[in-house]
Amino acid sequence: MKNIFSIILFLLFCLILSDFAYSENVEKTMSLNGVWDFKIDRELKFTINNIDFSINSRKINVPSCWEAEFEDLLNYSGVCWYRKIFEVPEEWEGKRVLIRFDAVDYFTELWVNKELVGNHEGGYLPFYFEIQEKIDFDKENEIIVKVTDPYGKDDRFPEFPFREIPHGKQSWYSPSGGIWQNVSITAKNENYFTLFHITPDVDKKKAVVRVILKYPPVVPGKNIIKVDIYPEKLLDDKKYSSSINLVENKREYNLEVEIPDFTFWDIDNPFLYKAVLSLFDGEMEIDRMNDTFGMRKFEIRDKRIYLNGHALYLNGALDQDYYPLTRYRAPSDEFIKDQFLKGKYMGLNFLRTHIKIPEPGYVYQADRLGLLLWVDLPNWDILTDKAKERAKKTMKEWIERDYNHPSIFVWNIINESWGINLRDEDQQKWLSDMYDYVKSLDKTRFVVDNSVCGGNAHVKTDIEDTHYYYSIPEHKELFDKKTREFAHYADWNFFYEGYKRVGTEPLIQSEFGNWGLPSVNKLKKYYGGEPWWFKTGRRKSTIPEKAENRFYAWGLDQIYGSFDGLALASQKSEFEALKYQIENFRKYPNIVGHVITEFTDLNWESNGLLDMCRNTKAFYEDIGKVHNQDLIIPYWEKINFWSGEKFEMNVGLSHFSKLDIRKFYLRWRLVGFDIKGKFDNISVNKYTSTTIGKVEFVIPDVVTSQKTKILFELIDSSGGVVSENFQEVRIFPAEYKKAARKVNIYLDKSLSNLKDALINGGFQVWDNFNNKIECAVSSDITPELEDYLSQNGNLLLLKMKDIEIKDDLPVNFISRDVSGRWGDWCSSFIWLKKDKMFQRVHLDDNLGFSFYNVTPEDVILGYNPENNKDCFCGIFVGWLHVPAVLIGQFNYINGKVMVTTFNVIKDYQNDPVPTIMLNDMITYVSSDNFNPELNNKK
Repeated sequence: MKNIFSIILFLLFCLILSDFAYSENVEKTMSLNGVWDFKIDRELKFTINNIDFSINSRKINVPSCWEAEFEDLLNYSGVCWYRKIFEVPEEWEGKRVLIRFDAVDYFTELWVNKELVGNHEGGYLPFYFEIQEKIDFDKENEIIVKVTDPYGKDDRFPEFPFREIPHGKQSWYSPSGGIWQNVSITAKNENYFTLFHITPDVDKKKAVVRVILKYPPVVPGKNIIKVDIYPEKLLDDKKYSSSINLVENKREYNLEVEIPDFTFWDIDNPFLYKAVLSLFDGEMEIDRMNDTFGMRKFEIRDKRIYLNGHALYLNGALDQDYYPLTRYRAPSDEFIKDQFLKGKYMGLNFLRTHIKIPEPGYVYQADRLGLLLWVDLPNWDILTDKAKERAKKTMKEWIERDYNHPSIFVWNIINESWGINLRDEDQQKWLSDMYDYVKSLDKTRFVVDNSVCGGNAHVKTDIEDTHYYYSIPEHKELFDKKTREFAHYADWNFFYEGYKRVGTEPLIQSEFGNWGLPSVNKLKKYYGGEPWWFKTGRRKSTIPEKAENRFYAWGLDQIYGSFDGLALASQKSEFEALKYQIENFRKYPNIVGHVITEFTDLNWESNGLLDMCRNTKAFYEDIGKVHNQDLIIPYWEKINFWSGEKFEMNVGLSHFSKLDIRKFYLRWRLVGFDIKGKFDNISVNKYTSTTIGKVEFVIPDVVTSQKTKILFELIDSSGGVVSENFQEVRIFPAEYKKAARKVNIYLDKSLSNLKDALINGGFQVWDNFNNKIECAVSSDITPELEDYLSQNGNLLLLKMKDIEIKDDLPVNFISRDVSGRWGDWCSSFIWLKKDKMFQRVHLDDNLGFSFYNVTPEDVILGYNPENNKDCFCGIFVGWLHVPAVLIGQFNYINGKVMVTTFNVIKDYQNDPVPTIMLNDMITYVSSDNFNPELNNKK
């Protein structure tokens, strides 16, 4: 059967092709990819006349970035030379021979057989030269390419300084110089096409084809342009055609092709048509171009983004488009396809390719897999007149290259005001004019002027987006406030005088994210050792080098076993934060999309959904649930509960799918318990977020603390599961409200409002010192407490944010506001030892929302790896940098002190976590196990 099917497809293919007067003389192409000679010119001493590739030259693979080929060129700025020997077939004589470079970074000069052919400026897009006058046919020919790639502060190239050229994130992660995309030579006839654009018009059921010829025809009526369109996958024998006669001296033509029964290109059905454009001289075909396109339509209605008449919720991720071994260039089309399939599995329907023009193979795969692309123009640093020219030229050439790709739906000009001073009115005007210019080049897609981050704003845009990063759960309230403001069209997103919203702009949160460290073992296996970028980083906290040493020095192996165990815990934290943030966006119908930073880790930057080598992270199987077009939203207010407590939580639904949700039902159950419920007859309007019911039950009795979850499933009228989600819940035995044993404590007057709660917690509380006191609890070290400590007393010091503690302690305190330990961008991570305390908390190794109410605002300094036995809880940022302690112990005067910056007073007795933490600390401090090693300064 398989062979028969193949024969049928072949016959259909032949049937379609039989209508074309194809000629063997149309075009012949030969790849020049492979091994080239390569020579570095550090002192800029070589010329075409004195360069000698027999001395000190290397071999380099073309295409590639020279940084990926040679370790000594990692941050190279300057000139390199390439050489290739090739032969041109004798039968190409009389043809126009074109040499094409798909992309060279940055400035290219080309010689063929020592004769100058030309030059090209720009690092991302294709260019070509006709070289038939410079080559010998059926003999060896020599190509020499000089590539100048300025980087950083190198001032030797004033005609194109790095700060004024489009370079994107090359200034952050790694420059990418040289011939990094394909090279080929092609034989053409006397005339050929230079542009082939296909504009789908789904309303009129046709495609409009715009073509440009290299040379104007000189004989009217003899030349004909014909275009044939048919399904790329040859599912049927349908073909749609149009032709036009050429006019003397006219190079540009438009043709219309009727496609009355077309199939839409959509993200769930990326149906492509193939278009074959032919140029005929009489009966002879003399040139041909092939391309694919999709019949699809993007539009904005009701402040939402529609694809083919249906509004989408846009689940996106930021893709920096860097690769582990090959830097700027993807290892293969299969590699791109694999990562895209992983993205779609995680529920992504678009990627924002970040300030880099992707390779053709990248966009090709997006077209075929149904993955939308929001694409950013690579930024420069300062907007000079030359930078403006380069921006305009790059944008025009990019649109010319990628116009036919149905996956692209947004052209983005500026990111976060990089390369432009938007406080300057002239530069505001330039950006507004640039928006109009891009719209004039492509009316079928959306244009974003400036993808906004705090401190700058929009000028003129189709989509209103913004960026903000908050540490979750610590800065949950700040994140909630910012999202609420954004959802109601905040003033801070449009504030330049003379520029305001049109009123149609959809809202998209286009950058947010959290870190989840990768498995170091997997990285080392992929790289064959420690990755080169372990020694790099944008800030100190981002440098991976010696992270494993820091892990073991702090004794974290006692908690996580290995560094990879810590990485797994940090990935769980990343997912918990992302889940909360996405659900929060979906509560607001005005927000119609989000972009997670980012799709993959990039070197040291570890906020990817995949790691740098495209390995999946711990949440790979779950994140697709929160990317459902119909998302079940748990409106939780707390997740810690005592047994016997009443549980109440509203449940909502954000509905963006094509389903007609009428008389569906939602069922829920508490995992591990016979507690469940159901909401019947759910009917929800499209593109809304609606509360559909309240989950209510009494928290069951448990013997020990348990982490469980409520599972939700939306069921359609036929019994199928449409959407599922979950909400984690922590349950604690009610008897844990009381301490493990009764302790006599002295309570300082600074904490007198805690007295009744501590008594309820099973403690004997005193406001004076006596011989029954086993420990003291205070928020400061008063003279009375100093006297108590001088008599071998034990103290639990609860450090409050606004209380200054005496400065002669062996430790000191610093606010997270000024120490870079909130982790709003490069995430912080809190670890907790449970061997001596906190066993009754019985939670994961990532603290998460369970500890939200006790969030510490200060950290404790003064500890180091040598006295880590005195540290019970700590915090680090990024790759285990700027470590600090949150619970520690030390000797002071003649006594012993345990100190914490956790806010265990807040919601004590109401919230199980601060209750158990405070109870356990008091019990420990009053026990014989309390034996600090760190001594005071006196």
